[in-house]
Amino acid sequence: CCTLPIARRVTVPPRWAAITPTASRVWPPPRGYGPAKPRARSRPYATKEPSVSQDTFYDVLDSIDTCMLMTFTGNETPHARPMAIAQREGSTLWFVTGRDTPKIDELATGSTAAITAQDSQRWLAATGTATTSDDQTRIEQLWSGPMKAWFPEGTSDSDLIALRVDLEDGEYWDVSGGKMLRFGLGVAKSVVTGTEIDEDKQGDHGRVTL
Repeated sequence: CCTLPIARRVTVPPRWAAITPTASRVWPPPRGYGPAKPRARSRPYATKEPSVSQDTFYDVLDSIDTCMLMTFTGNETPHARPMAIAQREGSTLWFVTGRDTPKIDELATGSTAAITAQDSQRWLAATGTATTSDDQTRIEQLWSGPMKAWFPEGTSDSDLIALRVDLEDGEYWDVSGGKMLRFGLGVAKSVVTGTEIDEDKQGDHGRVTL
């Protein structure tokens, strides 16, 4: 509920077969013929570690109204759904949901939760711990008009419950603004020259403890 914005047979050595189309027809292979050494590659959006400002992570988070909230079933299968973020207090996110929903059942078997969110040029992910709250004052604080589509009785609806997610670790990727232009030029140069894109052209990527 409240998923709209509100305010992943010829036996030949398999290594040869996987790398060369002719390996299944030629054995042993010609001298000097063999699997190419893997090319070392840097990760996209090179991490600006060791220190990343929490403010940058929160800037990305605060620009996004809706996230994918992931909980886990009893057999540890991830289960995600879109949820509107009702409020952020520091590293704590608040949501409004119904008691009789799968996410609440899943939290009864484990409190681990994760979120992912994105806009057109920025992405983030974070992990943390989720708990529920019956605090009526908190529910009234989180309430907004569009929620009535899911809870017709308003804040007095007996099915209404607040969901708190305390974030612990986060990560973001950002190619907004001028970074997108640099990224595009970097990709074009790499395609033309046959070289790997420079790390400083891949946008900002940060990891942070919250």
